[in-house]
Amino acid sequence: MNPLIECGVITEKQSGVNFMYVLNDNKDFLITEYKVLQNQSDSNFIPCMKILYNGKTALYYKTDICRTLQEILPNLDSNSFMNVVANLLRTIIEVKNNGFLSCQNIDLSFDKIFVNGSNLNVNLVYVPIQRHAYADYIAFETKLRTKLIETIHQNPSLQSPSTASLERNLSDSTMSITTLAGYVRGGEPTQGRPVSSSASASVQQMKLIALRAPVRFELVVDQNEYIIGKKAGAVNGVISFNSAISRVHCKIIQNEFGYKIEDLGSANGTYVNRQKLIAHKAVPIKNGDIVRLANSDFQVLIQ
Repeated sequence: MNPLIECGVITEKQSGVNFMYVLNDNKDFLITEYKVLQNQSDSNFIPCMKILYNGKTALYYKTDICRTLQEILPNLDSNSFMNVVANLLRTIIEVKNNGFLSCQNIDLSFDKIFVNGSNLNVNLVYVPIQRHAYADYIAFETKLRTKLIETIHQNPSLQSPSTASLERNLSDSTMSITTLAGYVRGGEPTQGRPVSSSASASVQQMKLIALRAPVRFELVVDQNEYIIGKKAGAVNGVISFNSAISRVHCKIIQNEFGYKIEDLGSANGTYVNRQKLIAHKAVPIKNGDIVRLANSDFQVLIQ
């Protein structure tokens, strides 16, 4: 149950297959965060609409587009569960990097986390009010880790070597959510001997992992200047599944300080964590960042 319900800040009301949260104090409503939600039509949030209910502000959520994680959990195997977790962590990272929204306002109840059955993409419920469900980000993340660990324990069908490894990593508070997301999608995180700063660039490997491609797709950045686009022969990394990506779209640059990305004058733009890049101006990228080329999203994995 949402902690905001338990402490009487909101009250849940069902409306057919949809539901709404009624604010017990209209002053709690945050118009700025609500407007941010409305402007993110392609985001992984359940559509939310402000209405009046018996004179009180209510947030109406249209949830008939997919099923809850609680509903589908009995039918998931370990591989499907790992995919759901990967998409859940990716979405949380997007919220954390957004700058306008707070992870503490995400509803972590499994009956309020919605999953698209066709691609296992995750849609979250965000409550734009002043009082948070969790005291701070650390409390939010701790609750998330605990719920995922408990879920693995309580569902024998989910238990496998991969989920056992995930459980160990979830229990390691020194491992960030971004690192965890990279692990779930790309394998065990790099551990072991530290390397000097001068050698780190040659040891690390960067991948761009497609998040919503029609097939599993990734690019391995294996050159100091790695050009990406759809024209074979003109680029190092060819993306052929999306015609909106330019023939020569962008470039990844690697040096001793890390990685940067530069838009090469593409028609439909390059974005890092939703911020559009200025053409021919390189900006840093780090592990866990979301890079958008035209309308295709990729997650940065650096190992």
